[in-house]
Amino acid sequence: MNRAALDDQLAAATDEQGARLRRGAELGLEPGETNHPKLAEAILKWQQQVLTGRVRPCGHLLPDAPQPAFVALWDPSRICCLACISRLPEPDQIEAHSCDLCRRYLRGQITPSVVQVGPVLLFVGVCPTCWNEMQAGKS
Repeated sequence: MNRAALDDQLAAATDEQGARLRRGAELGLEPGETNHPKLAEAILKWQQQVLTGRVRPCGHLLPDAPQPAFVALWDPSRICCLACISRLPEPDQIEAHSCDLCRRYLRGQITPSVVQVGPVLLFVGVCPTCWNEMQAGKS
């Protein structure tokens, strides 16, 4: 595939995820902001894992065919397409109540959120402190 076609597919996948994120917000899903320092650090770490081959893609994700993809920050070793999203692991009981940014355990206080990183939607659980910091960065 030539570079222009690859860039077009990447842009289309990114636009599709942006639309999906907006629809999720309409349904009450809390979109987060990537400007939080701990989230930016987690995203960078995940990107490094991708580049070094430590992230397992589902069989539908191919490097020469960009498409929307999904990752759960509580298990960033897997990435999948929309058809395989049900295969993303659910957080265990400890992880479900732990902030993916500061790692504090706060039973019943974690807000599920999602952030967009290009054509990838990254699911993340955030404590009230980190959530407030993320929201403060929106302005």
